[in-house]
Amino acid sequence: MHESSIVQHFTERGQRQQGIESVLDILGMRFDPSAAETLKPTIETIEDLQHLRQLLRSAVQAPNLDEFKQTLTSMTNGQ
Repeated sequence: MHESSIVQHFTERGQRQQGIESVLDILGMRFDPSAAETLKPTIETIEDLQHLRQLLRSAVQAPNLDEFKQTLTSMTNGQ
């Protein structure tokens, strides 16, 4: 049982890191890569995988970087 919780922890940690990198990659492709990079410290504070999924959708759908930042701000203020 203890071993499975350790495995789950590292699996979630890997998914979280992959989610962060995916969000940053999409922002960098759609908008300014250097501006996306400035958001990295804030995005890295998000622990919840569901929130990262929402951010990923926002990175794909937001019409501009300011709209994405609003989503990010509302998410980080709600944590």
